[in-house]
Amino acid sequence: MGALLLKDVLSLKKSILTYVGFLVLYTIIGIYAGNNGFFLALALVVCIMMPVSALAVDEQCHWDRMAVCMPVKRGAVVISKYILALIALFCALLPAVLLLVVQTWSTLPVLEISMQEIFVMGIMGVIITALQIPFLIWLGVEKGRFVSMGSVFLLCFGVPVLVSRSGLLSHGSERFLEHILGSMTDVMRPGLWLLMLAAFAILAVSAAISVHIYNKKEII
Repeated sequence: MGALLLKDVLSLKKSILTYVGFLVLYTIIGIYAGNNGFFLALALVVCIMMPVSALAVDEQCHWDRMAVCMPVKRGAVVISKYILALIALFCALLPAVLLLVVQTWSTLPVLEISMQEIFVMGIMGVIITALQIPFLIWLGVEKGRFVSMGSVFLLCFGVPVLVSRSGLLSHGSERFLEHILGSMTDVMRPGLWLLMLAAFAILAVSAAISVHIYNKKEII
């Protein structure tokens, strides 16, 4: 598993540096603009793009053909993509965690952010990973990303808008992402840990489905 993750990291070395650069840039912009939802949402973008990029590189290099000739289990190939997405999500949320630490343990004037908001973004990232990877494995990167993007769009915009409902219209002067994130956090706070467990349960089901699809996939 470690070797598979190392292979993905090395093959995405240039992309990872680009993601890190954008993450730092947008974190600075978010702090300057006073909008925590701005760079927290970028964490979801990184989480979405990392497995897509890894699978796209595998397709271009015909990695599947080489993998079946190696002592590598098909299930391990799939699970490595899930782990890569979760590592990307964790790293993308680090700036928010660092801001929370600075906010808690110092008197420096920094952007206010809460652990609940970070948890909400983490939960959404886990669910997005669970939704998108089965489509990418089943349909391939080209077709799968369009289907998965539709699912992600419904999750990231449809669900938050339903959560905020008419309250969105009464906060016209409030930043859209900040209001959406605040509304979802208020609704989810009572059962945040249960939601996290549910998200990882969905992820486990998604991983089992993806492994099944990949095992049945004919590689030529």
